[in-house]
Amino acid sequence: MYYRDALGQFGGHSVPRTIWPEINSGGKITIPLQEYIMKSGGTIRTRVVLDDFVRDDNGKIIGAKVRENYDFIFDPLKNEDDNKSGIVKFYKINGGVVMATGDFAYDVNFRQTVDPKLTADLDCTNHYGATAYALKTMIRNGADTVDLKWIQLGPWGSPDEKGFGIAPVFAIPAFSYGVMVDARTGKRFVNELADRKIRSDAILKMHKNLDGSITHPVVICDSIGAQGTTKANVQRGIDKKVIRVFDTLKELADFYKIPYEGLKKTVDDYTRYSKNGKDEEFDKPFFKFNDMIPDLTKPPFCAWQALPKVHHTMGGVKIDTEARVIDKNGNIIEGLFSAAEAVGGPHGASRLGSCAIPDCLVFGRIAGKNAANLAKKEKKC
Repeated sequence: MYYRDALGQFGGHSVPRTIWPEINSGGKITIPLQEYIMKSGGTIRTRVVLDDFVRDDNGKIIGAKVRENYDFIFDPLKNEDDNKSGIVKFYKINGGVVMATGDFAYDVNFRQTVDPKLTADLDCTNHYGATAYALKTMIRNGADTVDLKWIQLGPWGSPDEKGFGIAPVFAIPAFSYGVMVDARTGKRFVNELADRKIRSDAILKMHKNLDGSITHPVVICDSIGAQGTTKANVQRGIDKKVIRVFDTLKELADFYKIPYEGLKKTVDDYTRYSKNGKDEEFDKPFFKFNDMIPDLTKPPFCAWQALPKVHHTMGGVKIDTEARVIDKNGNIIEGLFSAAEAVGGPHGASRLGSCAIPDCLVFGRIAGKNAANLAKKEKKC
């Protein structure tokens, strides 16, 4: 029986500590929040782009210059600054504005200014609107930045699908209870539960051949390990031809053109490691699933090809503990707050999976509360 355990271990974590909803989506948080806003008399406006802030003589943010009816045209190679669509409007801001505008992972031009290696051929897991447009607006208004060069790749992407896809969902049990091998040798080359940067760097280092061709590593788990996600998720991957299922290791090896003897030795070694509780090659932690440790001995075998995708930008504007944006001189920009992926600093060089949600919730609440309190204070004056 397939089921979704409430507790899982992500790469880089020392113990299982991540709980996720049955439907693996941030919509479990954002949709109820939107419903609450609407019921409370709030307004959610779409197709509105922020061009600039309006500031008083003391530099406080008192308004915003926007364009309504904005037509977003996705082209990762073009500069969004060139899009002049929409009708210019000015919004009055009471108290402060909270910039929770996300990351710039899909902004190929901007991300290459901070990391030239992130070329357009690297796919992205995020939505098309993940650009640096709002970040650049804050920078033009003097905001200081932190860690812009740290851009995270997700090692669980697959070349067999676009965007986020199904592979990252299946990767949770596959990396935990299986192996990732170099398809040219059948050998492991990294701890499958290392943090995202270590795994992504290892994949990109080994997957290009001398003749310029690409060989993608293959991630493998058995029928027990595959039960770490829902049967529906596995079937989705099969239907999309991202996940492949094989009755024998020989069939799997033949399909991916992996040397069978090399793969068999890897699986035999891993099985021995799991039974002994000690990974002699990469010190990967073993832990029980459904009262047993999956050991790659229970066919059928599930497999998929891995290729890192641009996923999370750790850098953004600089804030203090009150979520107030700091300028390049170390001063607070009054009336400007920011939170979550628009901010740099909380995660360092490599964010651990599941840590973005508390980041959003903690600093989002701080920013919203302080902006509202500032509005109340101004109303009394």
